[in-house]
Amino acid sequence: SGVSLDAVKILLHSGLMTTDSSDSSTHHITKAGFQFLLMETSSQVRKDYMFFFRLNLLLNGLQHFS
Repeated sequence: SGVSLDAVKILLHSGLMTTDSSDSSTHHITKAGFQFLLMETSSQVRKDYMFFFRLNLLLNGLQHFS
């Protein structure tokens, strides 16, 4: 099992994780990802909500062009 592909994509896109340059199947937490983990849960939820809100706007905007 492990982390779903969708979760990995979100973490990579948000900058909380990066892909190893020598092995694309290996991922590492970034400084921003570590700082995110240190935040209080309520702050993480607010930050996640704003990220997903912006991502949703972006994806909806891209659908109009396809």
